[in-house]
Amino acid sequence: MVSLVLHDHDNEHGVPVVNELGQRWTAFGDGKLFEPSDGASSRMTSFDMAILAVRLGNADIELAYEMGRSQKQQPMPPRQIYDQVRQQPVAPAKAGGNYGAEQILPRVDPDAKMGAFQWKAKDIKELWTTPIRKGAAVTFGELVHQSMNSGMMGSELAKISGSLPETQDPFLVSYGSLYPQAAFRRAVLSRIATPESCLAYFLEIATE
Repeated sequence: MVSLVLHDHDNEHGVPVVNELGQRWTAFGDGKLFEPSDGASSRMTSFDMAILAVRLGNADIELAYEMGRSQKQQPMPPRQIYDQVRQQPVAPAKAGGNYGAEQILPRVDPDAKMGAFQWKAKDIKELWTTPIRKGAAVTFGELVHQSMNSGMMGSELAKISGSLPETQDPFLVSYGSLYPQAAFRRAVLSRIATPESCLAYFLEIATE
């Protein structure tokens, strides 16, 4: 659950990244592939950088193919071809380093000083009130509650609720009816409606 909410948080707010060429942008995931890098050194999107990496990778492959095709009589050793490809990349990749596509691979920008996630805690109660990062305003509890109600987990729980019948005739008794959907809403959904009740629900599950 913790890894899920941190994943969703980074997807929503982005992660400042930098590549081997010094290009900086904010990387988003999932449904925010076309989100521009607000405040970074460019307005590049994750989609732009993915396309660039594919283009450079294709150029490397085409160059290697042409080298092999033009030297059928005296084939060049594979390692020599690899070295030649790295020496003749398509811009903006630079010669002599990694392959073109590898030079676009992002890593967390150390200049952004985001800080590590503070996911280590002695128990759920302590983690619930811990900011996700040092100095961050949002806590793990707030993210978990949000996910359980309007986030990814909330969507899954809503699907479960919607898949249950409103009424169901019991087959072991000859009177009355069962109400699976209402029971699920009362036993689960109503208990995660507020941050306080959501924590209590998790504590109950953890101690059972």
